[in-house]
Amino acid sequence: MARKKREVLTLEEQLEVVEKEIEECSARVKELNQQKKSIKNQIAEENKKKLYDAVVKSGLSVSKCIEIISSYEQQDTKAEE
Repeated sequence: MARKKREVLTLEEQLEVVEKEIEECSARVKELNQQKKSIKNQIAEENKKKLYDAVVKSGLSVSKCIEIISSYEQQDTKAEE
């Protein structure tokens, strides 16, 4: 079985190869960051829907729920002092 002869690259050629690989990896990172942002947005929308559905199911108005949450926040603030 014959071995494939290894190609000897000059330093300039090696640099070009590395720069090309960096560009490809950077493009992939950008793509993944866009996917991450999209998924986070989907999660936020899902959570909003769950919260709204819970408010509707409870029979309380949105403003009443906000009032209740605000009172809990005020209690937490007082407890920390």
